[in-house]
Amino acid sequence: MSGDSSQKDDLDNDEQGTVGEAKFSLICANAKLVANKTSNDRAGYDFAVNARVNRSQSSGLDSRPAPLSCRVQVKTIKVTRDRIKLRLSSIEQLAKDLGPTFIYVFRIHPSGRFGKSYLIHLIDENLATVLAKLRSEEAAGRPSVNNAELYMIPSKVGVEISPTGPALRSKLEELCGSDPAAYVAKKSDQLRKLGYKGTPFSLSMNLKLNDVEEFTDVMLGLRTKIPAKIVDQRETRFGIEIQQSNLPAEGEITVSPAPRSTCKIIIKKDRFASPVTLDGHLYEAPTVADLKKLGAIAARCDLLDIVCKMSPEKLSVKFRMKPLEEGVKFTATEWLNYFKIAQAASTDGFSIEIRTERRPPLRFADLSAMVKLDNHVVDFDATIAAKFKEIMQMASAPEDTRISYEELLKQANLITSAHCIIINDPEMTPLTFDVELDEDVDLSGVRKGIHINFMSIGSEMLVWSADVDLEMRRKGRSAKFISTSVKLREILPMEVEAYTQYVAELGKADPSAALMARSIGEEA
Repeated sequence: MSGDSSQKDDLDNDEQGTVGEAKFSLICANAKLVANKTSNDRAGYDFAVNARVNRSQSSGLDSRPAPLSCRVQVKTIKVTRDRIKLRLSSIEQLAKDLGPTFIYVFRIHPSGRFGKSYLIHLIDENLATVLAKLRSEEAAGRPSVNNAELYMIPSKVGVEISPTGPALRSKLEELCGSDPAAYVAKKSDQLRKLGYKGTPFSLSMNLKLNDVEEFTDVMLGLRTKIPAKIVDQRETRFGIEIQQSNLPAEGEITVSPAPRSTCKIIIKKDRFASPVTLDGHLYEAPTVADLKKLGAIAARCDLLDIVCKMSPEKLSVKFRMKPLEEGVKFTATEWLNYFKIAQAASTDGFSIEIRTERRPPLRFADLSAMVKLDNHVVDFDATIAAKFKEIMQMASAPEDTRISYEELLKQANLITSAHCIIINDPEMTPLTFDVELDEDVDLSGVRKGIHINFMSIGSEMLVWSADVDLEMRRKGRSAKFISTSVKLREILPMEVEAYTQYVAELGKADPSAALMARSIGEEA
């Protein structure tokens, strides 16, 4: 009897583990789940748990949904405790598995009777806990985590679950979801992004610059590809900063500064002219002790850049319009403003004013001939842009429709023709239509026609139609119809696919009128 009195009633850790794993296998069997025990104690999990394919579903064999599948580590602790100890190397492997992974925790009485149990899902905050612990070990200079440990409190980080088969299956189906691909995508995203806040990356570098003015240009975004040497790079995740070395030590850098405020840019040809007012952003170069009071700002908008540098010795103002060869696309209003600015910039009375809420207005007058342009070309472009804007307004076309300079210039004749029809210009050149006739065809009675034409605007077209009074002149088999009056019917934006139907409907509506419509693909 003395031998019996020396034997402990409590199960030791190994015995607890054996009992817990046996209980888990039984629960899975009751839930009709297959629990395959791993033979490798470094795999990070104890069981691969899988449901059988649902063969009762009527869908095709190839389209049946994938059955439930997950990996589970089983932990068994005394009922008086509420903390589990995990080897960090094992929990890392389990947590980083892209499929569903869990820790199933049994609480057991000294007698061997099971108490409450918990299921810890390694995603969201629980996944973040593992990743944060790994990062803290790296920051402490302990990249080998075989001897590191992580503690979790099941009642706080897990969900309480009845230690029965139906309860386990129901909870696993709920947490794993019905779309394995979506689960993998979510977890992959969390593995990449959990723990990052604000601006997690920082660089310290030395820039190779010759003088203060070059520094100012860099800070205003005017100078690109600056030779740079990185002296320090760091990454902060879960609030833990770690030095990195994933970028080359030397290279080139371009600074893209953030604007300090919004501004109004007001441009005049002379002090009595109507201004062009643009919404822009104001940029300022930061001050440095040895800048010798050099101040610099840049005002930018979609059409132009203005850079002002101020020092006790001089004031420098540089004005740059966005070059047309960049293939930029502007709205009708922007094109008109662009060419008005170009006209103003090549005259003696040219002035610029920059207004912000933070400081008094900056005015720069007598900026004569800052942009050297061919006035005849600019005047022509400004005229076409003004007509184009009026046409777009008449058609109630979307104001944000953008076209390139090449498209605008290529369609200058169409724009002029449409504008003449819209305003009923008395000096409009008559419309002419040439026809080849058979000898016995009599068109002498044709006196009315419908003229239909179009131009491209972005991905759509602008279509106009007009009623035309005609006069015929015939010579042999050739006939020419010349308009004696043209009256606009309508002008409207239209999808390219709708044009043919539009033409057909106009013809049906007035079959007595000659239909003179330009075909898609036909030169204007």
